[in-house]
Amino acid sequence: GTLTRETDPSREGARGARIVSLLLEHGAVKDLADPMTIRAVRTAGNFSSVVFRRGTNDWNQFSLYDLLSVLYLGVKAPGPALARHQASLSYLTSSSNGVPALNNGLQFPDFRGLKVRRSPNRDGIWANVPIEYPVPSPDNTEIQQLPVNITLQWGDVVEIPEQPHGLYASWEGLPPGIRRYVAEVESRQIVLVSGATTRPLPLELNTKVTAQKHLTLAETLYRNGAISSTSDLTRVRVTRHGGQTSYEVNLETPSAEPDLWLLDGDRVELPDRN
Repeated sequence: GTLTRETDPSREGARGARIVSLLLEHGAVKDLADPMTIRAVRTAGNFSSVVFRRGTNDWNQFSLYDLLSVLYLGVKAPGPALARHQASLSYLTSSSNGVPALNNGLQFPDFRGLKVRRSPNRDGIWANVPIEYPVPSPDNTEIQQLPVNITLQWGDVVEIPEQPHGLYASWEGLPPGIRRYVAEVESRQIVLVSGATTRPLPLELNTKVTAQKHLTLAETLYRNGAISSTSDLTRVRVTRHGGQTSYEVNLETPSAEPDLWLLDGDRVELPDRN
């Protein structure tokens, strides 16, 4: 005959829970790495939010300060690029300088306790990425709270713990010195080639109301008046790393992929229609 083994589902479930608990007690991490995102978390507050999404084009790369600029300066993370027919005057003159929604769970950040967790094999086994801080100086007491900038990898999780504060204290945003420093680090300059004209285009982040808050390709071109009536948006070319990497983008009918995040030194060529 055929041998069968009857099991009690409740007993099996309890056994599985004990195994998971035992593994966690010995250093295992239940949270698996997601190679398509970079997240910001606050474990103590049970808060987790995706800051950057990878997309299948895999052309974006981000730093720790890129993430901080999105969380605390209101910089817009890359989303699907806007097509020309969608870019109305009201859109181009609108502002997104309000306090980012992510700050609802990441107020009062303790940057001295910040950790970047990485799972090299994406198997739930995590390690902390080494982080350095500036050498103490009486001239940069606020900046000393911030870690030195590092390049993030897909799947990374950035833990931003909460700084002790009064129970009923109202958070007013980052201290001015820290805001200015992150803005300075994040400011960049690209080269814009529009038809026969070549000019530098600074993308300067600052803390003013009219601050530049967009570092993606389509947003930058639309909001800086770079596109003319003769521009051919079907073949916008971005060259970086001294010419070693080049991307051709169709902004006339863009895909649902995340827009290209511009880096310092990028050369953006916007040709005229033939």
